[in-house]
Amino acid sequence: MGVILASTFSLIKLIIWMSIMSNFISISSSNPICESPYPPHAIPVYEEDVDTLQFAVNLEFLEAEYFLWAALGYGLDHVAPQLVMGGPPPIGAQKAKLDSLTRNIITEFGYQEVGHLRVLEKTVGLFPRPLLDVSPKNFAKLFDEAFGYELNPPFDPYRDSLSYMLGSYVIPYMGLVGYVGANPLINGYQTKRVLAGLLGVESGQDAVIRMYLYERAEELVHPYNHTVAEFTIRISELRNKLAMCGIKDEGIIVPPQLGAENRTESNVLSANFYSISYRRTPGEILRVVYNTGSEHLPGPPENRHKRKQHRIPWALEKTVGLFPRPLLDVSSKNFAKLFDEAFGYELDPPFDPYRDSLSYMLSSYVIPYMGLVGYVGTNPLINGYQTKRVLAGLLGVESGQDAVI
Repeated sequence: MGVILASTFSLIKLIIWMSIMSNFISISSSNPICESPYPPHAIPVYEEDVDTLQFAVNLEFLEAEYFLWAALGYGLDHVAPQLVMGGPPPIGAQKAKLDSLTRNIITEFGYQEVGHLRVLEKTVGLFPRPLLDVSPKNFAKLFDEAFGYELNPPFDPYRDSLSYMLGSYVIPYMGLVGYVGANPLINGYQTKRVLAGLLGVESGQDAVIRMYLYERAEELVHPYNHTVAEFTIRISELRNKLAMCGIKDEGIIVPPQLGAENRTESNVLSANFYSISYRRTPGEILRVVYNTGSEHLPGPPENRHKRKQHRIPWALEKTVGLFPRPLLDVSSKNFAKLFDEAFGYELDPPFDPYRDSLSYMLSSYVIPYMGLVGYVGTNPLINGYQTKRVLAGLLGVESGQDAVI
């Protein structure tokens, strides 16, 4: 088997080639080669899945309004009024002073959240948009609590691009860890497919935000005497404090004992000891989102989740076991052949992923995405709560890696 698996990159090339060819060949959605191999008697949506996924609707509404208003100057009432179901408009939403790059990113995020609400509506149904407070005053209160004193002037996420991305650091990560926590609790193949897809995009959004901030880690945030890295550390520490369940949130710079394999201080992706995404329960999320440390205080978002908790062991080796590393060809020659096939002619000189940083990142573009879509496709097919927990954590990190690249 090792010899057969030696051509791992041949499989990748085959998948890429098939993806390219699909642009030229019309394939019906009912074509057997595109159908997911669900068990013949599988149930698409279990009754108990509905509450679990509907809890996520609260955060999806929050993200949609925060992103759309900042980038476009209007929100769901303009973009997709049927989705709000008569719920009240958000408090304090406004257009942010963003540069073109940041505006493009946030515009895409905003429309992604509209799609998330649509698929949730189709799968488990929506409820009226809750009352959401995305005002500068509310963010200022949060950042004051994170630093332990009143920032002067008060923090305003709409002030400029960097401030907005620091404000954004607060939000998608809660969706990510919430989906990781929810995955072991759902059983329908359709709900598992939807959750995995939502998790992939939430993780990607969080990774883009974290990478944006990591690139500016040592910059001072005007007009405060604190670096970008310190802002992320303080916010993460506050969320851990409010959630009251240990470290499940980390800034973009960490001590080595919290880094990947206890060896890095860079922390572009927040992950646990095994480098899989952390999970949070609905109760933990509410303690953070309410900014009170209590999930029982009234106010948005509504808690529509039946609280269940499981203690779940982690890591692939502990979960399903490993097999000997296959023979892998990551030579320059193999990558050159792949890129020649992608372009339809021989590049001159041959493409070399090890030539420089850009070349390496272009070659990296080939890899994590295949893991991401593989995990999304696999999630509806597994049933153990432990394996679902591990898969969700792996999916979160693979998606984050792909987003950073």
